[in-house]
Amino acid sequence: MKKLSLIVLVIIGVIFLQGCTTKSSTKVPKDGIMTKDEVTFPKESKSIYNKPLEVNLENLRKIEVDMSKDEIRKLIGTPHFAAGLAYVVEWDYLFNLKEKAGDKDLICQYKIVFDFDTYKVASLFWKDQICEDFINKKDKKESFELSGDFLFNFASANLKQDGKKEIANLVNKFGKENIKEIVIVGHTDLIGSEKSNLNLSQKRANAVKNEFVKNGIAKDKIKTLGAGESEPVKECDSKLSKNELIQCLAPNRRVNVDITSY
Repeated sequence: MKKLSLIVLVIIGVIFLQGCTTKSSTKVPKDGIMTKDEVTFPKESKSIYNKPLEVNLENLRKIEVDMSKDEIRKLIGTPHFAAGLAYVVEWDYLFNLKEKAGDKDLICQYKIVFDFDTYKVASLFWKDQICEDFINKKDKKESFELSGDFLFNFASANLKQDGKKEIANLVNKFGKENIKEIVIVGHTDLIGSEKSNLNLSQKRANAVKNEFVKNGIAKDKIKTLGAGESEPVKECDSKLSKNELIQCLAPNRRVNVDITSY
């Protein structure tokens, strides 16, 4: 009788463990390496949430093979579909990948397959090609030349209100989550000493950086440089009166902003 009870318990245990090895795909190899035609995505209606969730796109783009489950959780959270209690080798997500308010919804299913032994990421799949293309789109770099006189009062490093609005407009144009890197270079004219101009240009670049940060861009994404009077775009007659010279040299008082986005 005891032997029979033990056998029954073993059978129940095996069934339990099989039940915990939740897989939406029919066959998942032990190493977790699969092709897209081998995987099966769950029905969207089976999500534990009542709608697709938005996700930090920058974090999503960081996911790669050999990451642990803990690393995945920190980047994009727990899976959106019931995944069992143990021996789980597939995590499924349902995202809305729209970049900013007002954009059209982009509903995408994402699957992560783990190695059975190490529980490290072995394979990654998007259900629809449009979603994969969206996430893997190449970086784009755009350059903007902002008038120093528009951003600042003469010889000042304090941003005007119009300058603050211009920075906010740039962030809204790209969407803060899509900005990968910003390089800011401040320039001055030749009025004043070389040292003071170098210092002013750096302060202006820093002021623009701080405004980007106030608009939600991480500090470590922004690089600044003060070029002083070393890179003029216009030469003027030194015999001009001071006011005429200030007006003539206006194009040299500028801030160049290079934005690299996803």
